[in-house]
Amino acid sequence: MKCETTEFSELKQKLEAETLKELDLRNFDFRKHPVDFSGKQLENVDFSNNKTLEDISFKKAKLIHCSFRDSKIYACDFRYADIMNSSFQGAKFKYVDFYRAAFRGITVFQDAKIESSSLNYVSFETFSITRDNLQEVKSRGFVGSQKHYLPQEDEGVWRDFWGKWKRIDSLGKDKSDKQKESLDLRYKEAEKIYRQLSALWESKGYSRDAEWAYLQAKRMERKYLWHAKIPAKKCKQNNEGEAFYVCLWLEKLMRRFKACLNFMADMFLGYGVSLPKVILSYLVLIIIFGFVYNHKLDEASLGTCMKLSMSKTIGASHSIDLKNTSLEILSFLQTGLGMLLTGFLGFVVANKIRKS
Repeated sequence: MKCETTEFSELKQKLEAETLKELDLRNFDFRKHPVDFSGKQLENVDFSNNKTLEDISFKKAKLIHCSFRDSKIYACDFRYADIMNSSFQGAKFKYVDFYRAAFRGITVFQDAKIESSSLNYVSFETFSITRDNLQEVKSRGFVGSQKHYLPQEDEGVWRDFWGKWKRIDSLGKDKSDKQKESLDLRYKEAEKIYRQLSALWESKGYSRDAEWAYLQAKRMERKYLWHAKIPAKKCKQNNEGEAFYVCLWLEKLMRRFKACLNFMADMFLGYGVSLPKVILSYLVLIIIFGFVYNHKLDEASLGTCMKLSMSKTIGASHSIDLKNTSLEILSFLQTGLGMLLTGFLGFVVANKIRKS
């Protein structure tokens, strides 16, 4: 039977031991008495329905068979925590750092909501977290059509996250230096987290969630390529003076070019997973070249030119004479693009069937 503890003096005495067992902390007021569980081992400790879990540290703690059901967990530190066979069912997380936390055994996240919290380098031994657990981040800056689910995606939210508590690493860098470094790399972190989630969900057979996380990762990759600062040391080793700045400029140009290719792959192909985008690109190709043929071939009607464009897209022959070399070159280009889109279309359809 768990021992209910509501008095700070009693809990403080128990914290002198390395291991805390069979405790009922559902009614303990953590707002009045901040508690540090760092490095402790907690076994069968119950935090269920507790709405006062704020600024509490579980850093490097080992949690075994602990319960946080329907609790509110705000700005808490779970870095390097080892969590085994515990329950976070219905819990609400906000501004929580799970950096390098490990979730082992049967750890439950059913109906839990994770908002504005970092999942960088988190390890999930079993399938415990789903896309439904990621709550949309409330943007502090420009609100666009793209929804955000990680704090790294929004600069204002990421600054708020950093403002909740201090992080000082073993190298002695202060908070402002680490925050600046993290702001520069936030899109890279977001990409890494989404790729990790995609791999997790794909391995467990949750293909739709995995596909969604893959798309998010590719978009974060594009933002990183476009916005990230180029490290000076990348060009400093073998370049001096003007050559150094030329190197930086070329590196930036190359990254922007890769970002543009990424955008085009998203816009026209949906990164190879969006069937509607590939079909729309197919139709756009037919319509654009149909209008070109209609403009160049005065005697042909628009309907005839659209049929001609469709034939060229699928590589079929047509009775209409294109008359000049420029139109023939355009038709070869259209056929090549059409064959490329046909290949992508077949790949996407086969992939959808395989995962259905």
